[in-house]
Amino acid sequence: MPKEKPPYRLARKPLGVGGFAEVFEAEHRETGERVAFKRLLRKINREEALARLRREIETLRRIDHPHVMPVLDHAADFSWYTMPLADAVLASLEPPIADELLTTIVRECAAGLAAAHDAGLVHRDVTPPNIVRITHDGQARWVIADFGLVRRPRGLTTVVRTMAGSEFGTAGFAAPEAWDDPHAMTAQADIYSLGRVVAWAVTGRLPAPNRSLLPDDEPWRTFVQRATQDEPTARPISMRALVALADGESQPIDPSAGHPNLISGPIRHTVIAQRDVSTGVAKRYSADVLVDRSAEPKSIGAIVRALTNLLRNETSFRDSYSPASQPDRVTDVVFLFVYLSLDDAAKVLSR
Repeated sequence: MPKEKPPYRLARKPLGVGGFAEVFEAEHRETGERVAFKRLLRKINREEALARLRREIETLRRIDHPHVMPVLDHAADFSWYTMPLADAVLASLEPPIADELLTTIVRECAAGLAAAHDAGLVHRDVTPPNIVRITHDGQARWVIADFGLVRRPRGLTTVVRTMAGSEFGTAGFAAPEAWDDPHAMTAQADIYSLGRVVAWAVTGRLPAPNRSLLPDDEPWRTFVQRATQDEPTARPISMRALVALADGESQPIDPSAGHPNLISGPIRHTVIAQRDVSTGVAKRYSADVLVDRSAEPKSIGAIVRALTNLLRNETSFRDSYSPASQPDRVTDVVFLFVYLSLDDAAKVLSR
């Protein structure tokens, strides 16, 4: 049976070429609609590449979020699909990128990634070339593209195509755990990669594998430092927590404005802490609200003391703040600070 010809007229040269597919600007032969057309490379292992492209198409259709690249059309055999043409690609912008624009990019891409994570998916290749701006349905927005390396939930993966000890993702942007076991990567891997993207966008330097890259100054230094911790459990607990950090880092914090992520009074906040199951000690935690350095020192001291007491008193920590059914899982406790380093905290405690 002859293969059905796609109803698109492709440009002569591709816009980009990846490991198993290439993307062309194209025009629908009947409607004249201009789109980006992604198809398999010709000289590759077709069976494996087709499985990857099918997985990508199914993933994009499953997420269906404004900040994830939409699928407009695709082949019945999943050998090609179309998507909106990009107005801009983050990789083409010249760093340093203005704080306001960068905050918008981070917020919108994090929203798309959060939707993927909610569906049990991990992108595993968040890089500047895979963050693009499109105009679709009359709205310009930044989206996450190229889910070719997506990790689906266990049980939905038809074949394990990644193995421990093999290079995976994009060097410098991929999280350290990508080397250990790519299939076990979690949402924290995408958080790390988005932090590296911000580091590049601010400094203009491409990140090198296993080497720290931090902006020299705020407003992005703390954001990158927290997002790119080597240990996944030391990073923000979710994309939403990362966005809260970005919102606070992108502009001066005014305590009188009632910023939702600012500790400025006796209100309840959340700290995410994790117990070490082998020792019973809660030694890692991740912040999702901000403390302004200009806040009342006594208030900061009370917060630091409360957190310290909770982490020291393992019994109280376990019994009072852990879900009874999951005492050894990630646990919600109260209070949190991110602007204070451990040295700063020690100084506050000594007052």
